[in-house]
Amino acid sequence: MTAEGQTEGAPPVGAPPVGAPTSGSLAPESSTVGDAPGSLRLFVALTPPAAAARALAAAAEPIVAACHGSARAVAAGAVHLTLRFLGDTPPARVPTLRDGLAAAAAAGAPLTLAVAGAGAFPTLARAQVLWLGLAPDAALDALAHRVDDACAAAGAGREARPFRAHLTVARLRRGARVDRDALGPALAAVQAPNPFVVATLDLVASTLTRAGARHDVLARFPLGTGAPELAG
Repeated sequence: MTAEGQTEGAPPVGAPPVGAPTSGSLAPESSTVGDAPGSLRLFVALTPPAAAARALAAAAEPIVAACHGSARAVAAGAVHLTLRFLGDTPPARVPTLRDGLAAAAAAGAPLTLAVAGAGAFPTLARAQVLWLGLAPDAALDALAHRVDDACAAAGAGREARPFRAHLTVARLRRGARVDRDALGPALAAVQAPNPFVVATLDLVASTLTRAGARHDVLARFPLGTGAPELAG
């Protein structure tokens, strides 16, 4: 991802590979969560509260509209801030990962996040992903670093690239052509919704199906203190 407000850049750190299915896109059927038999396709994320997610989706509507039907918005309920994408993970690593993420979350506090800028990946002319950027936040950066430490301690290795906070709000259909004269100004004119508070860190499993990716929260860790709250 590029610097705040720019419309071109490298893949955002922690994001699933470009072309990976999201809600509403097609994917091969899968009987397992990960691609490797018995594995779990995991990522660690912050999920905006429902009202904030709706406001974020509304802020993205003009840039989706500027794609003239070529972009599919991410559903408000699926908008999230990925701190680390782990991909296929052996289930045996999950207990250590959970313990590390619980400690990473407990060492922080609830975060107030603010949208700042918007852009397209990989470039404006070849846009595949539309995103909303977030204002620099030292506490968020520190949390991302602790999450990376927890993932490394669980055997997942470290993220090689610097963390750049972003919220993916739309994906373009494969092969779609972008009207740069429409999309560029729309990205520059995005109206930031009110800042929002995130109070938990989520460990999420992603299952790929023909209907798209289904995201299931495996554990939710309060930011600041407390034991993990298991998803039902």
